[in-house]
Amino acid sequence: MSQPTLNFSRHSEAAARLYLQHWMILDQLSSLLDPSIPLEGSLKIVDIACGTGIWLLDLAKHLPPTAELHGFDISSAHFPTPRELPANVVLDTWDALGPVPEHLHGQYDLVHCRGMMLYIQGGDPSRLLANLALLLKPRGWLQWEELDVVNMYMRGDDTATKYPNCAKYLEYGKRWLENVGIRGGWVSQMGAFMSQHNMEVVKERRQVITPGMEKPWTTMQVMATRDFIENDIIPTCGAVGEGGISPEEWSEILREFPRECQEGARVLLDIVYVVAKKG
Repeated sequence: MSQPTLNFSRHSEAAARLYLQHWMILDQLSSLLDPSIPLEGSLKIVDIACGTGIWLLDLAKHLPPTAELHGFDISSAHFPTPRELPANVVLDTWDALGPVPEHLHGQYDLVHCRGMMLYIQGGDPSRLLANLALLLKPRGWLQWEELDVVNMYMRGDDTATKYPNCAKYLEYGKRWLENVGIRGGWVSQMGAFMSQHNMEVVKERRQVITPGMEKPWTTMQVMATRDFIENDIIPTCGAVGEGGISPEEWSEILREFPRECQEGARVLLDIVYVVAKKG
């Protein structure tokens, strides 16, 4: 089993953030599945890093009950109870960066994956991508969405001067990620990585958060930032390399970041979206 890189919370606010994030991504991409992906025959679909299972629950509304929908996550903390799931949706635990169980090899017509960037060490997603390909049937489909966290930015006028704590979070948060080995440049090269793993890239898209979604997205980002600073950065910031700032300075950012966002700072990132077919 691989060791989890981050320690995001498993409490109800974290689950609420994941629900909000899902619905906002859906708003930005306009569909759960790309129209190029065929939905024919006896479908078997898996969602990797399924979190709350909400992507599968939404998808189940649009598919016949004969479709088999499976979800895997490293933790079951955010799973609904079995009573709350449709009969054709099954959720289970599995570390997608570990070995693929043999009974899952070549089982799925479609693999969906989202939000793994912060768990990929060294800037190379090849191990995960190889595992995703191993789950697919021949000519099966992969749809992968990533949040381009390392290129997070502020939008607005005179942002660094007007919102200094948001600016410090962006600068030193990226530095902290680099110091713990999380290098997300690969997100912009997802299509190229897929091509290297015998995948035919059908669509590659970068979605900028639209103006009407800037405030809702930033509100969700405040929740994620608080979790990230409290549970990951402050406990480790003195031990992850040079060029960082003190726990006290991080605590000040934690206090001021929500206020600055309430006053108009918009902290955003792009959604990178790739659809590919296994060779």
